[in-house]
Amino acid sequence: MSSYIFYWSFYFFIGWKMDTHSKLFIEAWVVDTYFSFDQGYYIISFFLEKVDVAAATWFRHPFLYYFIQQFMWMLETVKVGNIVHGIIFIQTFLSALSVVMIYTLCCKICKNTIVSFLLAVMYGFSATMLVITWTPESFSYANFTLVLMCFVCYPFITGEKEAKIGFSIANVLLAIVITGVTLTNSFMWFLGSLMSYKKLRKKIIWTGISIVIVVVLFVLAMNANNVVLIEGLKGSMDFAAQGQSFSPEYVKPSGILVFHLLLGSSFIFGPFSEVTLRQGEQFAQLNILPSHTMIGWIVIVSVYAFIIVAVWKNFRKEPFVRFLSFCLLFNIVLHGIIGFGASEAFIYGAHMLFTIPLLLAYGFKVMRRVKVVALCLILILIIINNFESMLYFYHFAVSNYSL
Repeated sequence: MSSYIFYWSFYFFIGWKMDTHSKLFIEAWVVDTYFSFDQGYYIISFFLEKVDVAAATWFRHPFLYYFIQQFMWMLETVKVGNIVHGIIFIQTFLSALSVVMIYTLCCKICKNTIVSFLLAVMYGFSATMLVITWTPESFSYANFTLVLMCFVCYPFITGEKEAKIGFSIANVLLAIVITGVTLTNSFMWFLGSLMSYKKLRKKIIWTGISIVIVVVLFVLAMNANNVVLIEGLKGSMDFAAQGQSFSPEYVKPSGILVFHLLLGSSFIFGPFSEVTLRQGEQFAQLNILPSHTMIGWIVIVSVYAFIIVAVWKNFRKEPFVRFLSFCLLFNIVLHGIIGFGASEAFIYGAHMLFTIPLLLAYGFKVMRRVKVVALCLILILIIINNFESMLYFYHFAVSNYSL
């Protein structure tokens, strides 16, 4: 409980500080000042007339609008004065809960509370978590729902429990929430659903029922908002191919983007850029360049070396390792090789960040002092680097977007 309160307070303090001394949104909350916040549309729609949202946005986040509207209704009901602070409060609540769930899962995997605590700290103070927890951004919900899926499915994937009616109902709800927040994450839910049921009949019936329900809701949501499915799909494909419009410093070979941005920047900040992300934009954004410092390289290589060894030793005998490995691989292919949102892979780390501490936990099933010392050193480097970067982030916001 004390850890949960700490993370909740810590994340909310960052959000309160950023929103109090700088603008999170410009142009009436529709355009964000930093990365790619997508809740501005939905927040302003609650108070003013409904904002015209692009078909591609509806397609990628089919139910997010309805989730945010419920949160806004709750905040208005309890008469919250500052709505942005209210949204930050909800997101930090969920993000802190995800840290606790990661800690609990690590305890179940490696049976060591100290190592589990260190891995949870690595997750909680990662670059992605330090930013998405307090920003009005769908990735905070995506991160929470994916961790929740792991927490719910773990005993069924590992075979500790048999999936019955209670889990099946929860699985349907997970399908709706995970797909509704971010459509592409439905693959990870689908994978978890199949691996949670041991009998083929249950795999087909319950996974099929969930898919039918989600598809029906998806079609209803698209029709209600006058979205032509082919236009939404085309817009999403165009988003994956938008690299030609990036500023020159972001144009790198895809392999470099994969390693620098997607694999590394989810847990350790790389260098920032204070120029516009895309050519022709009139306002500066703070984004991550496709590069890392020496400290960053040491951390990235060390972490993924640990992960590769853990996967190599446990892939065949541990079904949960297979599940996590496929989730990680899916995100590498989607965001790295295909290039969907390559420039913002640092934020897309929310879709894969949960795999890192959980896979590392399998490396500590056999305990050795040298591994614990190495983990402590890596954690120290991450914390020093990320706190220094957050201070830079704060001063950039105050300097460029002061109230």
